[in-house]
Amino acid sequence: MRTFAEFWSQYIKRSAVTTDLPSPKICSSVPSEIAVDTFSLTKWSPVATEIHRDEFLGISFSHHMEILHKTKDIQQVLSIIHQTVQHMWSTRQLESFFVRK
Repeated sequence: MRTFAEFWSQYIKRSAVTTDLPSPKICSSVPSEIAVDTFSLTKWSPVATEIHRDEFLGISFSHHMEILHKTKDIQQVLSIIHQTVQHMWSTRQLESFFVRK
């Protein structure tokens, strides 16, 4: 998780956490609501304009980790994310992609 956070923090702006907790009601039938904005996708860094949000969010954390363990070059990372989504690679197929290279 640390690898993921350290790599992507350069390219994604993170907004502050805002929590609005209503006072608890013991016999309330209405659930409490929490408004949290911890990762607003509208606040991406201008440096990361090439990142396709749907593709970034369309692969699993395991996919991201496999990619980041093999390369730290942002252009390569973006290209591999795109290929992973386009070809619907599993993590095993993604591993074999790096072996072929």
